Amino acid sequence: TAIEELRGLRGVVGAWTGAYGVDRKAPGDAAIQASVKILIQGRSRRVLIFPQGKLVPDGVLREQDFKTGAVRILRRLSELVDRQPCAILPVGIHYKRDPKQATWFHRTMARLGLKGFRRAFGASNYGGTVVIGKPIPIESLPDEPHAATEILRQRIQEALDQARAA
Repeated sequence: TAIEELRGLRGVVGAWTGAYGVDRKAPGDAAIQASVKILIQGRSRRVLIFPQGKLVPDGVLREQDFKTGAVRILRRLSELVDRQPCAILPVGIHYKRDPKQATWFHRTMARLGLKGFRRAFGASNYGGTVVIGKPIPIESLPDEPHAATEILRQRIQEALDQARAA
């Protein structure tokens, strides 16, 4: 997670979930190397990355927002773990914004007079639909990071389209 996003309550939640801070403004490949180091040391070797560098609450995936970091991290990790299989799982998240789709928890909070509690975290979401696409083996992607990231963006868009339709 970007260091600036781990302040206050988000930092506490981030620590609890295993998030680690990365200075995206650090020179060179510092963020890439930090991520690879953590993945090498970890047993599960799993990481959640938003390749566009942020949550996309409006659900519009913009090509110019996508960064090459996820592909570069996985490619470097693959080299360091003796070419063991490494893959990216594209994930599409469709946020529910209609209050009519509120969960029982949201309705209960509203009845308790805490109608604005959702706005404490940004836009009001009343749940979401998540679609996880088929794994993309890192070796199946083009060597050029931008081309590989564009394929990843397209696969995330496919998952997002499925999430919207659900």
